[in-house]
Order: sequence, then C-alpha cells, then structure tokens
Amino acid sequence: MCQRGARASRRTGWRASDRYSSPRLKAAGDYSLSAGNELAMVAAKILLPNQDAIDRLSGLGAPLHIYHEKRHLDRTVPPLFFNSDSDNNFIALSVEWQDVRFKFEVFNLELVRLPIAMPHDLHEIARFDSWNRISCVIACEWERPARRSEVPSSWEQTVQERGLRGELPPTATAVGISMVGIIFDDTVRNLPTGMIYHDADPPCSLHVTQDPEGIRRFIANCETVIPARFPAWKRNLLKWCKSIGAEMAGRAARVAG
Repeated sequence: MCQRGARASRRTGWRASDRYSSPRLKAAGDYSLSAGNELAMVAAKILLPNQDAIDRLSGLGAPLHIYHEKRHLDRTVPPLFFNSDSDNNFIALSVEWQDVRFKFEVFNLELVRLPIAMPHDLHEIARFDSWNRISCVIACEWERPARRSEVPSSWEQTVQERGLRGELPPTATAVGISMVGIIFDDTVRNLPTGMIYHDADPPCSLHVTQDPEGIRRFIANCETVIPARFPAWKRNLLKWCKSIGAEMAGRAARVAG
C-alpha cells in the first residue's frame, strides 16, 4: 500500500478529446457504499476505458513508436501519440478525470484514434522494440481520516492512499478506480520492455519509462489486466463493489464497453 498524503486538487491538464472529437472512452459509475462490511457511507468512482479503447491496444504490435509535440519536449504535458508498424493510425493518449469528492479526483488514461494520418510537429521520444504482450495498469485509491498526528493540525485531516482492493480500510470515505498505465512486456525474457503511465507529480502528467525495476515498483500496489481479460475483469470489479455493499447512485457503469 502506498500513502499519497494529504493534497489539494490535481484537476488541471489537457485532454486529447479537447482537440479531437470522439465517443467517450470510459466506463464511469457513481456508487454509495453502505455499512454492510463495516464501511461508513463511501463515495466511489470507477473511470475506465471502454472496450473500443481496449481493442485499439490489442491491435498494436512491436515496434511501438511514441511521440510528443515538439513544443512540449521539455515538459510532461499530455498528450502523447503512438503507433506501431502493424497499424499506421496514430492514437493520442491523454489523461481525463472525474471528481470522487471535493479535492479527490480519479484520473484515467484516455485513448483517441486520430482522424488524421500524421499529426504535425511530432518528435519521437521512445521506441519499444521487443514486446509481445500489453497489460493495463489499474489503480485503486481511497481517502480516509488521518490518524492522530499523521498530518499537520493545520491541514485537512484526511489521507489518500493507493493499494490493492483487498487493502481497502474500513475507515475509507471515498474510493476511485482507474487505469493509470500501459505496460509492454517481453514474455520470452520475462521483462517489461516499457511503460506509459500517469503520475500525480506534476498533475495530469504522462511519463515513459523503460526501467524494469521502476515499472515493478510502480505496479506493486496496482492490478494488471491483459486486454483479452478486460471485460471479465470489469464484471468481477462490479461484483466486488456489490460485495462491499455498493449501491448504484448514478449512471450505470458499462461493463463490456
């Protein structure tokens, strides 16, 4: 479990859908978690790509070319663009968000197929050569009351943490689940070739890494799901929500996209 600390809203940034028109690529749900498992009423948000976006990932092959706009080369501002030799169409990857509650947002990777063959002003920043499997990195984050002296008395007395769903504490007051990374694995060598991921520092940023140890550290408190198993995994996620006493309070989550 990773403590993310008391923090202000991270709600800033740029999304690919701000520029390119496309269907919404998410499955979002608002839940109210009852005290069925000793949890107090908990606000919960699920924000995940739909099946169209997952299918786009499934169509990729090595090598994968990753680009950034030249005007942003010295920054981590989204979007990133990528394509593979097996699919010349470019995909824009950016970060979208929704509020779980005040000052607690859930962030999700958003994939948009571009309506143009080659965006202008791009520079290749990375290339993933040897990989044969894609995995989606799913984060579960929650907010809970701070323990005595855990945060300065002048701060809001709440703490946000990331961990596995089974580690959700009974004191949690809000939960957010989203896709925060994409791993490209070489299963022959049993090594990750690279990863594109979102991090909270700076807010709404996208990063690229080819460091296997760094990738393992990042996913230690997350779930990884291959595209072929994504629909079944989402169904299991909704069952988990029900198992902890979740009741739908708003829009239904789309399970199969």
